[in-house]
Formats: sequence, structure tokens, C-alpha cells
Amino acid sequence: MTDTHNADIEATFREAEATGLRLAIKGRFVTLLLVAVWMAATRSSPVVAGYLSGLSVLALLGVVHYYIIGSR
Repeated sequence: MTDTHNADIEATFREAEATGLRLAIKGRFVTLLLVAVWMAATRSSPVVAGYLSGLSVLALLGVVHYYIIGSR
């Protein structure tokens, strides 16, 4: 194979990897959202704030990761 073919293959794999990571991040965000709704509906009010703040931090990290992947 030539260097052009190798570069094309590498670019294709990098794009597929980035697409897979974006999908995983979206899935994690949806899951965190569902867990947050479930926790808010089934837990007492003082406890919910702690759970939601923890889940919010995880969601924020996912958003940061998503934008880092998109900027490559």
C-alpha cells in the first residue's frame, strides 16, 4: 500500500473512533439524566441535592469530553 492509502485508512479509523466516543458520551448523558429523574422522584428532598450535584458533575465532564472530541 502507498502512504496515501495508509493515511486514508488511519483517517477513517480516527473518524470511526471519534464517532463511537461521541455516541458513548451521548448515551452516558441520557443515562445520567434518567438516573437523576429517578433519584429525584424516589428520594427525600435533602438527599436529592447531593445526588443531583454528583450527577451534574459527571454530566459536565461528559460535555467537556464531547467538545474535546469534536475539536480534534
